[in-house]
Amino acid sequence: MWDYGLLAIVSWRGLFSPLRNSSKSKGEMRCDMQVKLLRVLEDGLVQRLGGGPAIAADARIVSATHQDLDEAILAGRFREDLYFRLGVVPIRVPALAERAEDVPLLIAHFQAQRQGRRHGDAMAPARFEDNAIARLMAYEWPGNVRELRNVVARADILFGGMKIGAADVEALLCLSASRPLRAADLPQLQASPRRSARPAASHDPIDLKQVVEALEQDRIHMALEAADGVISEAARLLTLKRTTLIEKMRKYGVGKQVA
Repeated sequence: MWDYGLLAIVSWRGLFSPLRNSSKSKGEMRCDMQVKLLRVLEDGLVQRLGGGPAIAADARIVSATHQDLDEAILAGRFREDLYFRLGVVPIRVPALAERAEDVPLLIAHFQAQRQGRRHGDAMAPARFEDNAIARLMAYEWPGNVRELRNVVARADILFGGMKIGAADVEALLCLSASRPLRAADLPQLQASPRRSARPAASHDPIDLKQVVEALEQDRIHMALEAADGVISEAARLLTLKRTTLIEKMRKYGVGKQVA
C-alpha cells in the first residue's frame, strides 16, 4: 500500500528538474544546501526525494548576493570551493552610491512606471528641484535602489503635483517606520491638489481636527493607489505600521483599492 505522503514526495519534480536548458537566480543559502548545490554542479546529477534514478541536470546558475563573499568565506559562512565553482563569469554591479549620475534617471523611470500602471489616472508626480536632485545624488543609499524607489513613491504621495526642494528631501530621507511622519517634517506640505476648497481667511476659525482628518484620508488614498492596493506597501510609504494603517482605514471607511 502506498503512503500518500511518500507518494507526494516522489511525484514532486524538485527545483532542478524544470531547469533544463534554462537559468535560475540564486541568493544566499545555508551551508548544508551549499554542499548539495556543489555536488550537483560537480556531477551534473540530481537525486529526487524518495529515491529513483539520478537525473541529469542541465541548468545555468545565476548567483546574486549583496554579501561580502570574501569575508563570508573567512567567517566560514560560505564554501570557498562553491565560490570558485560558481564564479565562472563574475559581474560586480556597483551600489547606487557609486553611480550617483543614475539617480535622476531612476527617479524619472519610477515615476513613469507608476503613471503607466495607472493608465493616466494616477496622481501627479512630485517635481524635484535641482537642489533636491543634488541632495539625493549625494546620499549614501544604504538600501540601494529599493530605498530610492520608496523615497520617490513617498515624495509622490506627500508632494504630488508640487515642487520639492532639498529640505523636503532631507525630511523624506529621515522617515522610517520607527520615526514616523510629523507635520514639522514637511515645511511645504499643502492641501492635496485633488482638493480645491478655498483656504479660510486669516480671521476665520479653522477646524484643525477636520483638516488633519481630511489630509490623512487623502494621503491614505494616494498611498494605496501608489501601492496598487497592497496595504503593507502603502503602510511603508506612509511610514506607518500595517496595523495602524488598517485602523485608520476602518476609521475613515477607506476600502482596499485594487489596481
